[in-house]
Amino acid sequence: MAHMLNSDPPDHTRLRKLVVRAFTARRVRELRPRTQEITDALLDEVAAKGSADLIDDLAFPLPITVICELLGVPTADRDDFRRWTSILVSEDEELLPQLQDSFEQLSAYMTDLVKRKHTDPDDGLLSALVSVAEGGDSLDDDEVVWMAFLLLVAGHETTVNLIGNGMLAS
Repeated sequence: MAHMLNSDPPDHTRLRKLVVRAFTARRVRELRPRTQEITDALLDEVAAKGSADLIDDLAFPLPITVICELLGVPTADRDDFRRWTSILVSEDEELLPQLQDSFEQLSAYMTDLVKRKHTDPDDGLLSALVSVAEGGDSLDDDEVVWMAFLLLVAGHETTVNLIGNGMLAS
C-alpha cells in the first residue's frame, strides 16, 4: 500500500494536500491542555510510587495516550491498541514472533475504526481524515488507515526518544 513515506509526486503531493486540511495547527493546539492533563496524571502516579522508570512510566504511555485521543480511539479499546503498538515499536527480539499478528490485529482494528468514523464521526483526526475533500478528491479508507499508522509510528517513537534523550542531556 502506498503512503506518504513511500510515495513520490504526484501521489505524495495529493496525499499531503488532503492530510494538511485535516491535521491543522489548530487541532494540535487544542491537544495541549489535554496533553498536560495526561502528563500530570502520569507524574502523579510516579509520585505515588516514589520511583520511576522514565521510559515505562512517562515516555511510552504519554505519546500513545495522546495519539489514541487524537485519532479518536475509544477508551475501552486503548489497552488492546497499546499492546499491539508496544509490540510494533519494540526493539525486543523476543517479541518478533508476535509482530505479524499484532500488525494484522491493529490493521483490522484501524480499518474497522475508520469505517465507524464514516457513520459515527467525532472530533478526532480519523473523522477529519475520513471527511476531508478538496476539488472532488478525498482519501480512501486504506489511505486513512495508513495515515494513522504513519502518525502512530512516527509520533510515538520520536516522542519516546525525545523524552529519554532530553532527560539524558539535561
